[in-house]
Formats: sequence, structure tokens, C-alpha cells
Amino acid sequence: MNETADPLSPAEPPDPRIDLLQRALELSGVEPLVAESLAREHHGRITVQGDRFEVADTDELPGAVGQPDGDVILQLAERIKQTIPAKFLTDSD
Repeated sequence: MNETADPLSPAEPPDPRIDLLQRALELSGVEPLVAESLAREHHGRITVQGDRFEVADTDELPGAVGQPDGDVILQLAERIKQTIPAKFLTDSD
């Protein structure tokens, strides 16, 4: 009997940075579908150091190190939000 891999089971566990950044983008007012795409594009800017998150960028937040509560991810989400057109935002300023 040949056994085949279950096509529904993921090959590798999902990256928690994607989920955290997506949630932060949505909280900052980015449309959910756009937030998912942006999170997948920008999650590599976040590194995990023990129980802390750091943003790899040096612009605007030199040496910024977040606490486990994710503040640095919210700051990154706000910075990303500033670079996208208003039509992708849920806020009505």
C-alpha cells in the first residue's frame, strides 16, 4: 500500500509573525484582505529574540525593541499603514 501525504495538512507550521502583524494592521484600520497580504510581505521585518520582538528596520525606530505585548508590531503596522492608499483603510478620518 502506498501512503500519500494529506494535502490538507500544512508542510510547516504557520509563522506567528504573520498572524500578529496581520492583526496589528487590522487594528490600525487596514482592510482585512490587504492586511493579510501586507503581513505576508512584511513579516520578515520582525525578529523574535526569546520572548521579545524586534523590528529589523532602523528607520524611525532606531534600536526599537518591543516587549512581549507586541507594541513594536503595532508600531510597525502603523508605519506600513502610512504607505498604503486610503482606499484600503477602514478608518474614515
